[in-house]
Amino acid sequence: MAKPSWLKLNPSTGSGNGTIANSADAHTGRTARTGTVTVTGVGVSTPSVYKVTQSPKSEFASFDNGSEMSAPKT
Repeated sequence: MAKPSWLKLNPSTGSGNGTIANSADAHTGRTARTGTVTVTGVGVSTPSVYKVTQSPKSEFASFDNGSEMSAPKT
């Protein structure tokens, strides 16, 4: 089974009909990441292929110097 390195599949091996669950650790990048999973099997002439996309982390700003801070509008 071919897959992106950041993607976890459960189960990653097996036989017969079944369902594959996708999961991944939190993505901290600023752009979505995508990948393709290819599922092959003995006696299967055409592999099953599907795409996965993981959304990026929301944009945020954090300022902390140990005291309350403010920034003027201008």
